[in-house]
Amino acid sequence: MKINFYDAKNQLIFLLIFSTILIIIFAVYSANNALSYYMTPQEFIETQHSNNLRIRVGGRVVEKSVKYNDLGITKFEIFDENNIKISIIHDGVLPSLFGPKTFIIAEGFALNKNQLKSRSIIVKHENEFLTDLEKADIYVPDYPK
Repeated sequence: MKINFYDAKNQLIFLLIFSTILIIIFAVYSANNALSYYMTPQEFIETQHSNNLRIRVGGRVVEKSVKYNDLGITKFEIFDENNIKISIIHDGVLPSLFGPKTFIIAEGFALNKNQLKSRSIIVKHENEFLTDLEKADIYVPDYPK
């Protein structure tokens, strides 16, 4: 049986199949970019990165490592559970809950194996409810009491 591609019905079926395949390809590609997980500082150091690949790295902000300048660039370090540190250079606005010991996810591009240039910072909330804020090992903002 020969398929007549000049028939309007066959052209419509071919167009629908082709369009469906394209939509599925674009959906998978978009979902892949949106569902990028973060890596730890140790994984960041151990992995070779290309300059144009967007990377997310998660860790806690090292106390007394945050340095601000007049141009809106913030430099700080983050560490993981193995106490491995990397440096973050952030160009942009910081979230209001940003501070020492805060668990953050920095999104940006690798400058070298120990440094990330970030344009987006996400503060991840703690999984536990804290009642004794004096003994907390996490950042607690200074709110009026």
